Amino acid sequence: MATQTTIPDAKTPCSPNLFLPRSFLFSLDGRCEATCMNDISVPLGHLQISPDYRCHIAEAEAAFLVLIGHCIDLQTPSLSEAEIARTLLHTALQDSIEMMLTSTDHLVGRYTTICYAHGKWTVFTDACAMRSTYFAEDTSLIASHSTMIGEILNREPRRQLFRHYRYGLPGNASPVTRVRVLPANFALDLSSGRLTRFWPREERVERSVEELIDPLERVLVGTANAIASRWTPAVSLTAGIDSRTSLAAFRHIPSTVPFTYDLDASTAIDVKIAGELCRSLGFEHRRLLVVSREEAPSIYAAVEAMPDYKHFDEASAIYVKAFSDHNYIHVRSNLAEIGRAFWRKHPVMPTCFDVSNWIDIATHQHCQSEPLREEAIQYLLHEMEAFLDLAGYDVSDPANPLLFGYDGWDLVYWEHRMSTWHAQVLLGSDFAFDTSIIFNSRRALSLLLSAPLKDRIKASLLHEFTNRRCPEVRNIPINPRAAPRSLEDLVIGAYRQIRRRVPILRSLDRSTNLMAKLR
Repeated sequence: MATQTTIPDAKTPCSPNLFLPRSFLFSLDGRCEATCMNDISVPLGHLQISPDYRCHIAEAEAAFLVLIGHCIDLQTPSLSEAEIARTLLHTALQDSIEMMLTSTDHLVGRYTTICYAHGKWTVFTDACAMRSTYFAEDTSLIASHSTMIGEILNREPRRQLFRHYRYGLPGNASPVTRVRVLPANFALDLSSGRLTRFWPREERVERSVEELIDPLERVLVGTANAIASRWTPAVSLTAGIDSRTSLAAFRHIPSTVPFTYDLDASTAIDVKIAGELCRSLGFEHRRLLVVSREEAPSIYAAVEAMPDYKHFDEASAIYVKAFSDHNYIHVRSNLAEIGRAFWRKHPVMPTCFDVSNWIDIATHQHCQSEPLREEAIQYLLHEMEAFLDLAGYDVSDPANPLLFGYDGWDLVYWEHRMSTWHAQVLLGSDFAFDTSIIFNSRRALSLLLSAPLKDRIKASLLHEFTNRRCPEVRNIPINPRAAPRSLEDLVIGAYRQIRRRVPILRSLDRSTNLMAKLR
């Protein structure tokens, strides 16, 4: 079995302004190609990757597999991506494509895999689809960015319609017509455009925090070790429990670089608490200030021209200034939210599962009077209904949707929000460095989701992990309030809890918009 690793020529004449960072394009039609991308030789189809990216190709018999990006095998962390690609293809050929997909439960990273075996095309991503992968509904074409497909097919992004949305797009839509996101836990048949779920495969088994903490510690610390063996980990640190958990996993690694955005008053608590954590654990804490448009005009222009990206405007320029001159990798922590019942305790999310829930969750309230508002709402309802049908959650009890015993609230957060929002957030940091997340494996997430609901809501596993690894920071508060709750805060909180449970109140609220500020 032959394997090759392709690293684009660093002397490429293309300016970074002419290609999207860490991007790729694959088509079964050789006529489809993007400018300023490197052509990669593959047995079938046409593959291009950007000059700053790499891929790994394994071939055997009449089959081949392409692994784009980076990944680590948690069972054997010393394996390279080339060896992982070879192993995946061998499993597909000797066992089955289904067994190949099963074997990815222990992979962590940010990657897209294209496999041609047994005469069938299979495309899949890392556990949470952090390597954004878009596909055209009407032609065999995939890419890292929806606009790359749009340019080839002469389709413009729908900016006016999609400016109404926040925290991810409806369903698995993209800004470009008839171009969609490949969601987490699904594989794409490239020739037919069909999506097939491949996880979960077995019934969830509930286990206590005491049973789960040891295997979780092994997975998270093992992941941290593997990341640090390849890169210098730059851990984004806030006052919250998720990033504290990541820091705890890396606490024994001296090269770790914790950093916090120091933007304005809104990040003051993050800066203060992160600084205390770093002092207690012996790390130097980096505070990253805003980089102005005048300092980085080309970065701001490139980000604003990328409609797939959803995050704060200054992020990319901050990253480029702070991290582009070293072998850093960005260690993020948002995926931990999957394991702590995020939607079940969200103050705006209704308590019964319904497509209309996302009207308040995923639309900007300040766009209420802007053009295409009603069209945006109707499009959201249609796309979310189609996505939930695809997901296959059992919603016979709307308060407790299930799939193989897993909570539908947790799965839709994983498979929808992470695939259509957080993956796109990562596109902005690609200008400076790649991203790795210690929770981005089905092995880690299945452990977190095995805890009882009451413990997921309280994030008991994460607290136990940080207390065990970093007992000296036990008394440093998590997300403390800048000021005590006012009477208005208490009223808003009470209203939100009632609104979550009373559909007619939500309907009245939306039609009159009297309480928009409370949402």
